[in-house]
Amino acid sequence: MKTLIDFTSGAHGHFLEYVINNYIYCIDEKFDVFTDSGASHNTEHDIGYLTKSLLDCNHYTSQNIKIPNTKFDKVIHIKHSKKLDFVLLVNCFNRCHGDLPSNDTKENIQKLHYDLMDSSDKLSARGDWFHKLQHRDSSLLKSTDIEYSSELPVYIFNYSSFFDITEFFTELQNISVFLDDTFVPNQELTELYYEFIKNNEGFTKYKNCKNILENSYKNNNFTFSTDWQEQSYINFIISKTFRMYDGELFTNEMYPTNTKDIYEVIQTHIENFDRLF
Repeated sequence: MKTLIDFTSGAHGHFLEYVINNYIYCIDEKFDVFTDSGASHNTEHDIGYLTKSLLDCNHYTSQNIKIPNTKFDKVIHIKHSKKLDFVLLVNCFNRCHGDLPSNDTKENIQKLHYDLMDSSDKLSARGDWFHKLQHRDSSLLKSTDIEYSSELPVYIFNYSSFFDITEFFTELQNISVFLDDTFVPNQELTELYYEFIKNNEGFTKYKNCKNILENSYKNNNFTFSTDWQEQSYINFIISKTFRMYDGELFTNEMYPTNTKDIYEVIQTHIENFDRLF
């Protein structure tokens, strides 16, 4: 029987599968795991992801499907971190392929998602994602909140650990114990990890937004560029921090490109705060 990696779409279950197979189980079936979209869905084998995989990856919990005890003897469950909702949304928008081939281009996958959105332009798309982040009102985010239960032994892997190499290696060490095996990090895996981070558009955008917010709070003269996805996340954080839910950041098609402008918008809101509440 196999171990199941149970994960939500976009939560990097296939990357974890590739790492465990090659660096804990040492099956030595290595290839360029990343597709054009940055996902770890490189199905260069006709019959699946890894021909010698000792694991199985699937979305049992997020699709509310009971895990069959006759097929698996252990479960590794990737538990999503709500603070990284934005990372999950971005990566799913660029990678989750629906009926497209799993290794299709990022442009085709994005077009599929644009076609599914009600938003007709970037301003309405910005508002749509702000609403999704504010209310966690999407099937993807709601699926991460399903109460987890299993009759099998379970290891809970923290999704946020993907984005810190020390935490990631610590999780792998703990998984090796759970699987009654061993794990020794090496340079090859370290290089693979940083390639994973470089390919991770969701986390790259998340870090960019954090940098913009920090420079805005400091009133620094910092010029930046953003797209509508990043703008939605910046607005989401500002709304949580300053109880600001409307105004030019939300309604103007042209978004600021300097953090001093964001600072001024926040300060104007603060000055009018007493009259608003």
